[in-house]
Amino acid sequence: MDTWYDTLKWIKANKDAADAIMARRAGVSTEEYQTYDAGTTIFTLRQNLDAFTPGTTPAHLNYQAGQIEALELFETLRTFRAIRLEYIRALLNHQLALTDLQVAE
Repeated sequence: MDTWYDTLKWIKANKDAADAIMARRAGVSTEEYQTYDAGTTIFTLRQNLDAFTPGTTPAHLNYQAGQIEALELFETLRTFRAIRLEYIRALLNHQLALTDLQVAE
């Protein structure tokens, strides 16, 4: 545990070097990494304990996981509906083409 906090202290004291190391490790430019890093929060011990405790608010990881699953399910449903609509359009076009052929005969 001490190693983790020693690492965080080093990162804070050596921001440019730390960003370069982590960007290289992530395979991105330092500028790209800094954009990512700006939206990253390093939790304290208390925040970690709270996050891993089951709960019903966004502060709890099990709650967040459920929200992500719900969004993925919604996206799957939306994709299914779009595919079904395209299928119906294809059937309609097929029927129209058959009708046109019958009329032409």
